[in-house]
Amino acid sequence: MKSLVCLTVGLLFLTAVRSSVTAAPVQRAYTAVRSTAGTITEFPLPAQWAHSPAAIVSGADGHLWFSYAYAQQIGEITTNGEGRNIPIPGPEARAAGMTLGPDGNVWFTENAGNQIAKISPEGSITQYSMPSQDSFPFQITPGPDGNLWFTENSGYSHGAHDVGKITPNGSVTEYSVASHNLSEPWGITAGADGKLWFVMGDEIASITTTGTIHEYGTHDGASHPRAIIWGPDGNLWFTESASDKIGRMTTHGAVTEFTIPTFGSEPIGIAVGHDGNLWFTEYLGNKIGRITTSGKITEYAIPTQNAHPYLITLGPYGSLWFTESSGNKIGRITSS
Repeated sequence: MKSLVCLTVGLLFLTAVRSSVTAAPVQRAYTAVRSTAGTITEFPLPAQWAHSPAAIVSGADGHLWFSYAYAQQIGEITTNGEGRNIPIPGPEARAAGMTLGPDGNVWFTENAGNQIAKISPEGSITQYSMPSQDSFPFQITPGPDGNLWFTENSGYSHGAHDVGKITPNGSVTEYSVASHNLSEPWGITAGADGKLWFVMGDEIASITTTGTIHEYGTHDGASHPRAIIWGPDGNLWFTESASDKIGRMTTHGAVTEFTIPTFGSEPIGIAVGHDGNLWFTEYLGNKIGRITTSGKITEYAIPTQNAHPYLITLGPYGSLWFTESSGNKIGRITSS
């Protein structure tokens, strides 16, 4: 598909405001309940931690780190199911997106707190304030230039709709995409072409590391794409939450869509497995799906009813890990 428009614009913020806190040890209190339904294992969170787990990422220490939608805490869980919570300091400091940074720390966005932060494997948190008010940083990913790239999503049509990058030292650059008539930026990932690819509204767009933006349409004008990932075939793969499809886009903009067998599944998260396939969550379908690079889909039911699986990440030992936002559990599914 042809590129529609191109724009380069940026605002450099030289020195971010930073604060730091080191978390005290927190009691580890997870107990695993092993499912007999296929390859899924679920780890219930304690009742007092029932705050809707959301983003999840595998850390450099081999542990899984996750955020809560309704708590100012970062959760950590080992592959054996032991875990702890670490408080995030400051008002409105709830984590949204998460990723593993090039420095070995887990980086996360504080959407309502208007900050980006990192947490070390030991639990020390460093926070960086955004240069613009009401930026609402959302999803985040490592870039090919050694920086962290993120989307800004206020959740409202009049709010921030930008893309930004932050260096490991905390310097922030923001790139405006307002003139592109794009809205609600969601997922972001590095691509095989050295660009960053992100979702906005019903469009897929790319941005170079110097700030040049190209946008591409999808086949379905009301598909509401959400998460996006660089696939093992060199293409971009993304979920279409409103149309029950998984999309595949080449770096030249050609789109192919694959329909999920379960109607009303609402796919959200997507990740690459050790098996070379793409794995995704079905938020309303209550399943984890697997799609090959040729488009064959297999679905696996989650034992807990109405678990609402949200985001998913590649973990150690060939498994993928996902959050159950309503089930208040962390799930694991083997890829082979």
